[in-house]
Amino acid sequence: MTKSAVNIPVLKKVTVTKKPKERIIMANGTVLSFKTDKGYGFIKPDDGGANIYFNASNLGDIQLDKIVTGILVSYDSHTEGDKISAINIKTA
Repeated sequence: MTKSAVNIPVLKKVTVTKKPKERIIMANGTVLSFKTDKGYGFIKPDDGGANIYFNASNLGDIQLDKIVTGILVSYDSHTEGDKISAINIKTA
């Protein structure tokens, strides 16, 4: 009777290195519009780029009733696929 060999995977030691934390600088802009019934709006960036979409769920320290056209805000840009939106929105 012959014994068959069993393949046992060999575990390798892996060294994990942490990447340095990325510093994010918030952008500034002005609220162009906000539809309270829909829960979204648009911000015009101070740097002159394209208008940026935002959702009410991404309002940081701002109460929903305080979002009006013309207020100054700061925000982080979030890119998903080819869409850019504002997150972590705060009053400037």
